Amino acid sequence: MTFYLPIRFLHILSSMMLVGGVIARQLARSYASRAGDPQTVALAFRVADPIE
Repeated sequence: MTFYLPIRFLHILSSMMLVGGVIARQLARSYASRAGDPQTVALAFRVADPIE
């Protein structure tokens, strides 16, 4: 039972980070699809990459 709680906490934390990364990627894609400038698209993906 000692290792169960830390592993459970890490699992919940990694799930939250995964969901946050997916949301950040979707926001970047929706912003990039509305933008017409290739530099704006590159900037959006460059910003979203570390978050993901």
